[in-house]
Amino acid sequence: MPIQASQRARFVSASLFAFSLCIGPAAHAATDLIKSSRGGSPLWDWCYGKADSAVLPPDPRSLVKAGYSSGRAVAFNSFWRDCHVDPVAVKEIGHPKTCGELRERFYKGDALLDTGGATIGALFTGNDPTTLESGFGTSTMTAAQYNALWTTWGGFVLRPDNFDDLVAERYGSAFATGRNPYPKPFEDPNRTNGGTGRLPEMFTQLRNPDGKWSGRIGITCHACHSGAANGAVTTGGGSSLQDLHMLLRDAAPLGYLPSLAALANLTRTRGTNNASDGR
Repeated sequence: MPIQASQRARFVSASLFAFSLCIGPAAHAATDLIKSSRGGSPLWDWCYGKADSAVLPPDPRSLVKAGYSSGRAVAFNSFWRDCHVDPVAVKEIGHPKTCGELRERFYKGDALLDTGGATIGALFTGNDPTTLESGFGTSTMTAAQYNALWTTWGGFVLRPDNFDDLVAERYGSAFATGRNPYPKPFEDPNRTNGGTGRLPEMFTQLRNPDGKWSGRIGITCHACHSGAANGAVTTGGGSSLQDLHMLLRDAAPLGYLPSLAALANLTRTRGTNNASDGR
């Protein structure tokens, strides 16, 4: 075998290799050794076309253990830890057992990430900014605070006409195709269907339990986990543009309580970074 092909074989995807152990041998083309799905879930792929009652095989990542690649032309090149080993202790329901459970969780998660939607969630708030558990929405901005961000940027005497675009550019996000509104100054969000302003994907306006717009704007998971390319949102690809530290710094003079976290110097880089160390 040529050296180049041998080297490629050693970097076969850990998920593909482990998954083959789950479902048994199958005929594959030689080029499958260098195949990569570039993300996604092997279990989700396995459920394609199967009934909700189909029982899931083991998560292939659970087979990545010491010794599994000994003597094989395989290298596992990523670290993985199962955070669901004790679902009772962490108050979770554990791994899904069937394709139906997997799909149900997907759709629940999709609703939490649907910016502008009725069940969207925000960081440290969830989808209800009126509860004690969410700190009564203290990690969200009021519409007044959001609308006043420009006053901390410097160089502006009046609110810029392209304020929405400048927010997206300054903090590193993009606009999705769906409607993601917020109320501009002097607007009642419940008389304007959320408002006439347009939020980039890293923000969303939450709803109250009765379904009415709250006027409170939260940071979404898209801030770090969705990027932008050619002006369009790339969902789930990581963000090379976001600068949450700048947002916290800008919002501090406006009385935004989470800005106290800026004292920890959350990020030393703009965009994707080591989340545990803030580098």
